[in-house]
Amino acid sequence: MNLPARDTITTELKLVVNWLPQNVPENGYIDIVSYNLQWDRGSQGATWYNLIGFDTASIATTFTSTETLAPGHWYQFKVRSQNIFGWSAFSDILLIKAATWPSDMSVVSTTVEPT
Repeated sequence: MNLPARDTITTELKLVVNWLPQNVPENGYIDIVSYNLQWDRGSQGATWYNLIGFDTASIATTFTSTETLAPGHWYQFKVRSQNIFGWSAFSDILLIKAATWPSDMSVVSTTVEPT
C-alpha cells in the first residue's frame, strides 16, 4: 500500500487522511474489496485502532477524524487493502501533528473581490 497523506482540507479541529486506490498491477489483478485505515490516537504507535474498513468493508479512500484532537500532539495513520486472498501489508506510517493554531495545519487561500 502507498503511504496515506494528510488532505489539504485538514484544519485545527479535524484530521483528514486520504490514500491512492490500489489498481492493476498493485492489486494483484484482483479487485480490492476493502481498505482498512488505522490510527494510534496519539499513543506513539503503542496501540492501533481501526477507523474504517475492518469490521465493515469500505472502499473509501479518504477519512475525516471526528475524535477530539489534542493541539500539538502527534497522530499516526496506516492503511492496508484487502482482496479475496486477504489483507496486504500495512503502508508506511503517516505522522501528523495536530495544530496549535489554525494556520499550522490548514491551507489558507484568499480571494480578493474587486471593489
